[in-house]
Amino acid sequence: MKNLYYDGKLSKEINDIYQNNVVLSEKMYRDYIELYKSDYSMKVQYAKNLIALGKFEKAETLLNMVEREYLSDDNYMNSKKDMNIFLESLLMAKIKLYIYTKRYEEAYELIKQNPEAMRHLIRSNLTVKFYLEKKLGLEYSDDILEHYQCSQIIDYDYDKFLEHVMRSHGEKTHSEGVSYFDSTFPYEEVMEELKMIIPNNKRIYNGLIDNHYYIKYNQCGYDNDCVTDYFSLVTFDDSKEFITMYPIQEKEKYPYIDLNYLKRDELPPHKRVRRMSQMEKFNQKYKNMI
Repeated sequence: MKNLYYDGKLSKEINDIYQNNVVLSEKMYRDYIELYKSDYSMKVQYAKNLIALGKFEKAETLLNMVEREYLSDDNYMNSKKDMNIFLESLLMAKIKLYIYTKRYEEAYELIKQNPEAMRHLIRSNLTVKFYLEKKLGLEYSDDILEHYQCSQIIDYDYDKFLEHVMRSHGEKTHSEGVSYFDSTFPYEEVMEELKMIIPNNKRIYNGLIDNHYYIKYNQCGYDNDCVTDYFSLVTFDDSKEFITMYPIQEKEKYPYIDLNYLKRDELPPHKRVRRMSQMEKFNQKYKNMI
């Protein structure tokens, strides 16, 4: 007999797709909850998907509705374990929504009121809490500044970002699965261009304090040792403050920024200008100090 409350196999499939493609999963969530109106956990997941796409008002309406529905459903309220799982998922969705809609005080209060849940809900809880404390002008410990993202929150440094990228993704390492940029990738030129066009409406809100942009730049690097034409840029929310970036596999289903017009091979010969590599710039800057 068909289960009228949920479909475990289908919900897992949709949640897996959500992890990789929030554009594709949006319609799948919508269709699913039309069939299984009492699957409250999937309604919360759908709200998270809406948040990722910047559809905040619609997400908030859905979260308020599903919370009322769940708390009035005796079939679910009889199970303390199920209730805790649902409420933790709802809590996470609300925190995401409050941060991305700049309701920092509401997000901070939720974290303070639910310390046990937050310990395993947010792996980067330290960074998120610090981000909110900074936004609210609260005191923080100096020890936290040793953490890369926290130090960037308190005193952003573009050069530190570039060092972080070069160290983590600037060249091939012996670690399996680590993506890296091609040696010819023009960091400075690309980043200067991105500074002029970010933030914009092509961002994805699939973190907590950050935005993800997908950039197309043919043969920019390697992901799993395969040449790729895309890289991901992560910034602090609604800002030009870059956190990290790395080559990724094809993201054509996502909104993306196409920077292939920067490629000098596509310019007329008289407009092509050779740019120094990062190593050449480093050697030029420090040659008199050696």
